[in-house]
Amino acid sequence: MSNTKTNQVILEVENVKTVAMNNLIKLNESMYSLEKIESQSEELKNNSHSFSKSSKKHKRKIWWNNVKTKVLLVGIIVVGVIIFGLVVGFLFI
Repeated sequence: MSNTKTNQVILEVENVKTVAMNNLIKLNESMYSLEKIESQSEELKNNSHSFSKSSKKHKRKIWWNNVKTKVLLVGIIVVGVIIFGLVVGFLFI
């Protein structure tokens, strides 16, 4: 009878060891997953900073292009008005 209890205790100990090993394996996998997630979040942070800088630079470039276009249009209109004024002025002289 004592041999049966000893075998039963040994079997329970083996079951506990198996559960403990499985828990350690899961813990190790979780740690790996957390490290991977942390690495990905750091990469996203760096990419977002880079994107922010490049988008601001692009915004400024577009703004300057708009300013140049408006100045050019105003210049063309002014030259057109001057030419029109000269032509109309010569016709009425």
